[in-house]
Amino acid sequence: NKITKKASQSLGFLKRNLHSAKSDTKQAAYFSLVRPVLEYSSSAWDPYTLKDKSKLENVQRCAARFVTNNYDRTPGTVGNIMSNLKWESLENRRLSSRLVLFHKIVYGFVDIQPTQYLTQYTRQSRHYHHLAFQIPTATVDYYKYSYFPRTVAVWNTLPTSVVSADSVEGFKSALTTLSLP
Repeated sequence: NKITKKASQSLGFLKRNLHSAKSDTKQAAYFSLVRPVLEYSSSAWDPYTLKDKSKLENVQRCAARFVTNNYDRTPGTVGNIMSNLKWESLENRRLSSRLVLFHKIVYGFVDIQPTQYLTQYTRQSRHYHHLAFQIPTATVDYYKYSYFPRTVAVWNTLPTSVVSADSVEGFKSALTTLSLP
C-alpha cells in the first residue's frame, strides 16, 4: 500500500506538470520517477497475492493511459496500449529481477552464500539441470511465498543453456528469449 501510494502520488505529479508534453517525455518521466518506486528491491518483497499484484499493475496501467493520452474505458484498451508501448508487466519484470539476483547468488557475484540457504538437487533427473536446487519446504505462507522457495521453483525449470551463462549480462539476454511462467 505504501509503495503504490507513493508511486501514484509521483504519477499524479507528472500528470499535473506534463499534461501537454509529448509521449516520449511522459514515458521517460514515468521510467525515471515512478517505475523505480514500484521496483525498488522488488526481488525481495515481491507480492504473491493477486490483490497486491493488481495494485501495482494498476499504477502502470494508469501511467500507460497518461503516456498515450488515451483514457478510453473500452475493455481491452489498456492491454492494447501496453502492447503498443512494448511495456512488460511489472510482475514479469519482478520475476526477471528475482532470477537475476538468484543467478548472482549461485555464481558468487553477491555476498550471499547459497549453501547457507539452499541444498543442491542430487538426484539425476531429465527434468532438472545440473544447477537445480531442492525447493525449501514451508508450512506457512509467509515463507512459502518468500524469495528462495518461489525463485528456486522457477530456476529449476530454466533450460541448462540459460542457467549456465557465466556472466550476468549473458544470463539477462538468455532470459529475455524465454517466455517465463
